Formats: sequence, C-alpha cells, structure tokens
Amino acid sequence: MRKSKQIPLLGVAEASEAMGVSVSTIWRMIRSGAVENVRKGGRRLIPARGLVARTSRIRSERIPPFTLDNPLFRLVGAGKSGTLPGARDKHKILAQ
Repeated sequence: MRKSKQIPLLGVAEASEAMGVSVSTIWRMIRSGAVENVRKGGRRLIPARGLVARTSRIRSERIPPFTLDNPLFRLVGAGKSGTLPGARDKHKILAQ
C-alpha cells in the first residue's frame, strides 16, 4: 500500500489571512475558479500550494503608485473659477 503525500488544506478564513485579503474575496475567487479548492466534510478547503502560486502571481502584478502626476488631480480645484464643473466637464479637464 502506497502512502499518499498529504497536501495541507486551509479553511476559507485561514486562506484569507494567509493571502492578506478578506474572506469574501476568497469566496469570490472560489466561485470564479481563480483558486483551487476542494469540498471535504461540508467545508470548502483550499490547498496551500494553490495559495502560494496565486500570491506570487498577485505580487508580480504590481499596481503603480498613486502620485500627484495622476490626471485625476487635475479635477481637484477645477471649480474654483466660480462655476462648478459638471459630470460632462471632467473629460475636457482631464484632456488638458
């Protein structure tokens, strides 16, 4: 009889803590198929190896820092001329 290698399984709460995301994010990832999971004894469990692969992928997809060069800051104070810009004006302001 061969001894099978046991893969550590984490519960949803443990997986969320390990990845640094909320429990609802883990459930969204499970529903979308973004993270490998198994159902055992009425619980949804996530293999630890799947989390390692997922977190390394998330870390490689870095979001650039939000700096003052961002065009969104052009909207700040855009209404100081006396007339407030409306929702339609934002594209004109951002295009400047």
